[in-house]
Amino acid sequence: MGKNLKIAVGSDHGGLELKNQLLSYLQSRGFFVQDCGTHSKDAVDYPRIAYTVARLVGSGSCDRGIVVDGAGIGSAMAANKVRGVRAAACYSVALAKNSREHNDANVLTLGSGQTNFETRSRSSRRSWRANVLKNGIKNVYNSSMRFRTGQLQWDHIRQRCWPESETLA
Repeated sequence: MGKNLKIAVGSDHGGLELKNQLLSYLQSRGFFVQDCGTHSKDAVDYPRIAYTVARLVGSGSCDRGIVVDGAGIGSAMAANKVRGVRAAACYSVALAKNSREHNDANVLTLGSGQTNFETRSRSSRRSWRANVLKNGIKNVYNSSMRFRTGQLQWDHIRQRCWPESETLA
């Protein structure tokens, strides 16, 4: 995907400063960036911003998204409610790398109170953005097998605990 990535970026009022730094950083490196707000220090609800970014990613209008709020966790939870979005709250390079390599995350959420732009944020973003899912087929297979294994285990438990004549609601 490289430099043709379209990245939606948004923040609440607490993440405004970090969001603006992210915008400058990404634009200076030639990425198309969609600014989803906020644009002032006036209080806003982070779920609305997270939802806006997630909708752009989920609809395919943007390839990736970055949301900044106080802790990053709430935005990840809100963004993950949108079909097609896999948001991950990352506080380190290792988490950012893992979220892309193993979970194919397409939205990165950062906590402004947890992330320093110069140290963690830049390296996390670089690692997250540059790390295209290397083993896509393998990951889909592994996820599928985990689901299948879980389903097999559930079927086994169900058969042992409920007689054939009973049904699960």
